[in-house]
Amino acid sequence: MFALLVGIGVAGVVFVGAMVAVPMVTFSGHCGGVPGQTVGYAKAGSIFLKRRGQTWIVPRTMKLYDDYPREGNDFKAGETGACSLPSGTRVELRQDPVKHRGTWIAIEADAIEVPTPDE
Repeated sequence: MFALLVGIGVAGVVFVGAMVAVPMVTFSGHCGGVPGQTVGYAKAGSIFLKRRGQTWIVPRTMKLYDDYPREGNDFKAGETGACSLPSGTRVELRQDPVKHRGTWIAIEADAIEVPTPDE
C-alpha cells in the first residue's frame, strides 16, 4: 500500500510530497491495516483477566466491531466490520481492555497471529 504525503505550506498553499510505501498486514481474508493500526474491537465476556502485554488466544471465531461502546458514540458499538478472527488466533494485547457491557479488546493489525490450517 502507498500513502501520498500532503501538507499545507506558507499562505495556505497545498503541496504534494512523495509517495511512500506503507507495509500492509492482512489477516482473515480482506481485513488488515498498517502496523500499529487498530483494525477493530473484539467483545469478550464480562470476566476477562488479560492485560496489556499479554497474549490472548481467541476461543471461538469472533467478529470485530468498528468501535466499542463509549460516551462519544452514545454507548453503541460500531457496526460489525467485515473482519473476524478465527478460533485459535493469538493476539498480543497492546492496550488494556475496556470494560463496558462486557470487555472490549482493541485489535491491532500487526498483533495478530492466525493459526495455520494444520494447527
